[in-house]
Amino acid sequence: MSLPDVKVVAKAFDVSINDVVLTMAAQAVREHLIAKNELPDKPLTASVPVSTREKEEAHQYGNKVGALSVSLCTDIEDPVARLNAIHQSITAAKLDFEDTKGGRVADCIGLLPPVAVRAIGTYSRKLSEQGKPPSYNIIVSNVPGPRKELFDDYMPMREFYSIGPVLEGIGLNITAWSFRDNLSFSLLSCYRAVPDLHNIQASLINTLEHLKEAANNDQTT
Repeated sequence: MSLPDVKVVAKAFDVSINDVVLTMAAQAVREHLIAKNELPDKPLTASVPVSTREKEEAHQYGNKVGALSVSLCTDIEDPVARLNAIHQSITAAKLDFEDTKGGRVADCIGLLPPVAVRAIGTYSRKLSEQGKPPSYNIIVSNVPGPRKELFDDYMPMREFYSIGPVLEGIGLNITAWSFRDNLSFSLLSCYRAVPDLHNIQASLINTLEHLKEAANNDQTT
């Protein structure tokens, strides 16, 4: 999709690109569940990966990632109203994330012996087998990618994609990467949970068009 279009929406409503991506994802899962007559009264929650790398760790190997728990506000029908609500939700989640720095389980994983880490994974699977749901419903990741043109030998890179995992009880992952003037989405699902990703794809596109139209109307009034 067009990154400049996403930026137009973000600027018009004074939100971030990440807020827009989350709103697009929220509309997609909302429409999917409405079609199945399974939309819950309570809003769905997304796990949103965020970097925990400090400035002095900029050149260290490997990833340092935490996660925000963000309401997708799927109980709100209007996408523009949902965009504003998601902006408030993720702002609160970021503040909570900073307040709990150093005290989260993810902050301590590196200090645990391997057998303890494996035990945590086994415990998670046991909860899933017992029908106990995870603390979020979907993973949505938005990663700022390279702004400059990249080459492999003399061949220019045209598009940039990566894909995130689905987990037990988490049947859909939406991962977006920006590269130059594109925002590229990768979708991965459990077939039993979301058998037709084409409908999710179409909803993402249609929601951006709706938000862009609302942004243009907002700027002309």
